[in-house]
Amino acid sequence: MQKPAQYLPLLLAVWSSPGLAQLPCGTPARIETFAGKPTTTGALPPPDDHLVDRDPFSSDANRALSTHFALKWGTELDLSEELSEQMITMLEDAYTSEVIDWGMPDPTEIDGTYFNVYLGDTGPEVPSVEGNGGYFTLDDDGYPYIVLNHEALGHLDYMEAIVIHEFFHAVQWSSGAFSTSMDQIWYWESTATWAEGRLQPDHDFFMYWLPWYAIRPTTALNHHSSRDYDGEPPDLHQYGSFIVPWFLSEHMGGDEIVLSSWRDSDASDDPVDALDLALGEQHIEDALADMAAANLNWDYDHREVFASHMNEFAETFAHRDTRYTTAIADDDDWWVHEDSAPDCYGYHYVSLPEDALSRVQAGESLAIAVSPDVPAGLPTTLSFHARLMVESGEEWTVYTIDAEEEQTWVDAPESATSLWLAVVNTTPPDELRDTPAYRFRWVALPEDEDTASPEDTAAPEDTGEPSVDDGLDEDDGPEWSSGERTEKEEGCSCSTARSSDLVWLAPLLLLVRRRA
Repeated sequence: MQKPAQYLPLLLAVWSSPGLAQLPCGTPARIETFAGKPTTTGALPPPDDHLVDRDPFSSDANRALSTHFALKWGTELDLSEELSEQMITMLEDAYTSEVIDWGMPDPTEIDGTYFNVYLGDTGPEVPSVEGNGGYFTLDDDGYPYIVLNHEALGHLDYMEAIVIHEFFHAVQWSSGAFSTSMDQIWYWESTATWAEGRLQPDHDFFMYWLPWYAIRPTTALNHHSSRDYDGEPPDLHQYGSFIVPWFLSEHMGGDEIVLSSWRDSDASDDPVDALDLALGEQHIEDALADMAAANLNWDYDHREVFASHMNEFAETFAHRDTRYTTAIADDDDWWVHEDSAPDCYGYHYVSLPEDALSRVQAGESLAIAVSPDVPAGLPTTLSFHARLMVESGEEWTVYTIDAEEEQTWVDAPESATSLWLAVVNTTPPDELRDTPAYRFRWVALPEDEDTASPEDTAAPEDTGEPSVDDGLDEDDGPEWSSGERTEKEEGCSCSTARSSDLVWLAPLLLLVRRRA
């Protein structure tokens, strides 16, 4: 298990408030021990008029009982009655919000017993939290319990966030969904972190994790690791990926999309497929592309705080930043090498150069196309979705690039000051057969190949949102800088021998326009 000392120096280097630095959750390390286990032990239920207080660790622990929970702590902690009542209230509030209000499966009262919750490392009578913020698991008899880090008692708002997070893990277990593969674990942490923010909107603890995902968005969405990369991104990616369900909640229909993905899924289902099903007539591929567009300037209610966390983190781990990539000119196409391209359900940005911007400012239409880099006529399983974001003064306009067409005509405003392409690799991991390099263009195909015209194209969606300062100086912003990766993360990845692409960069640099 990870100890606090392994995380705190890193977290405290990023966040200046030691008491509020979040510690990772210990649940993923235990998922294999409880996933798929039944929500009953088969024991005879007790009388209907009371619950049984059972304890697999010690009968000597201190305890406080509520309607559903038994809060327990060891003899080395002097916990006041007032503080124990506050803890019990937190637990019952989490139950009310997640089970009653959200209609999620109830993980309490298994075989008529109280749900045990321990303040870890407070004496030999209780289990250790093992350096984590908390964790959920089952005891040797198959009953669920939670362990909380007692150090968080000094910051009750943070303790509440941990309670919400860990109890949502109990709810997840009770649902029986997403529990047969390590590739599903990211969604446990992603949605438990999401639950923190949805139920504790006045606090930003959950937001601290955003940069661990968004500083390296090219990483496969199903990536899960804690110390595989020495604590640098993409480690802890699974926590920051809360932004995926967060986008669905805020922009695409509310919390029910996320909640139903748990209620209506089986153990072997894929979380991305479940979200696609929950979206109904909408599709997850388009949702991810729209999210990538929103993430360029953090088009959310919490945009300022999101941008602030990203700015601070980007300075700390600039060498791991893959948000903005370099493209290589190739006739009328531009090419993105497989080592820079996103992995499955990952994304990045390309700033279109002077030629494209000049055409727009001259009143010309762009014919945008994004396609896998495979020889013409050969089949491929690769799929990419893209959005064109046009900055004009203080406003941004987002255009959908039709993935089913050879090109999409765009009539951007002549007042445009920058053009950005958000590209998402929407290839499902189990369908990946080719390396994820791709090409894009903004010049129309020859007329005999042309399948679209400006007149045939529907008006683009105008977000109407103003430009937002992401906290970066202009000289530090997203330019034609290299986002090339030197290693591939675990998850959906494709690694092949590198081309001699460095020699291609020299002519590219002559075409690069640094953003004004």
